[in-house]
Amino acid sequence: MAENIYRRKISAEEARERYILVLKNALDLFPKVGKPFTLKVGEKELEMFLEPVEVWSTGPKKPRYDYRIDAKKFWDVFPLHFGKTVTITKEDDKIYRLS
Repeated sequence: MAENIYRRKISAEEARERYILVLKNALDLFPKVGKPFTLKVGEKELEMFLEPVEVWSTGPKKPRYDYRIDAKKFWDVFPLHFGKTVTITKEDDKIYRLS
């Protein structure tokens, strides 16, 4: 992974639930979980944040977290589908571009 770029191939679940999963090894590229940042999508500039989602797939009483960017805000101009590769580029401290 390049220093200022996050790439991900969209899974069927991500497309269906309308989000982009951010893997733990890429968390340092983004502001801390819950802190706002600007995501440029086409002509739109949207305030976004990483959302932690508790996942209970690792056994009893052992939750883990997935981190997501909600894609519902930009679905009208940038719909996601299974297999599509998305790129999020960090342009500035709190400014990112989705392509």
